Amino acid sequence: MARPSSVPDDERPVDVSAPSALGRPRDPAIDAAVLDAARELLLEVGYGGLSFDLIARRANVGRPAIYRRWPTKVQLVFDAVYPPAVPQSVGDIHDTGDLRADLLDFTQRSAAMMSRPITRAALPGMLAEFHDDPSVLNPIFARSWSLTRAGFDRRIKAGVERGEVVKGTNPDLVLEAVMGGVIFHVVHLQQPVKSFAKSLVDFVLRALVPD
Repeated sequence: MARPSSVPDDERPVDVSAPSALGRPRDPAIDAAVLDAARELLLEVGYGGLSFDLIARRANVGRPAIYRRWPTKVQLVFDAVYPPAVPQSVGDIHDTGDLRADLLDFTQRSAAMMSRPITRAALPGMLAEFHDDPSVLNPIFARSWSLTRAGFDRRIKAGVERGEVVKGTNPDLVLEAVMGGVIFHVVHLQQPVKSFAKSLVDFVLRALVPD
């Protein structure tokens, strides 16, 4: 896509939570150009090599235009790697009445998302920043994690009511077991996922299904 023209260098960053402070609506062409540039560069130089200078040059925009929208690199990378439609399509667990099928579907979709080259390039660096300063990512992850947690809460509680799941099961622990396994296997070990999702789900089910 064509890159927008440069923004004057004398602009100053403002709080992205208050876009009205700019006095004009955000230009979606600049948003798209910056996110496209960030995705391209992540695959070329990795998270550690990524900078606002590189992104600004690739997108042909001024750095202030980026800072207005994303005050930190990790916020920009999150939006580049996980557009709003991705957490919504991947993050919710379905309820078909078959617990194994529902967990397997969720795990396979999550593993597929984590297997993308862009995710593998970004996630380790993002998690390192989260380790150094949890407050950086808490509000970012909240928008997708809250959807996923709510879905697991509903699904596990429905399973308890049907007798599929042991009473007292903590839905958050089930979610963390699944996502922790997926992230470690796919992102850190970079192992194939073809049979892993089934093995992980069967392992988790041993703790969930009543005797």
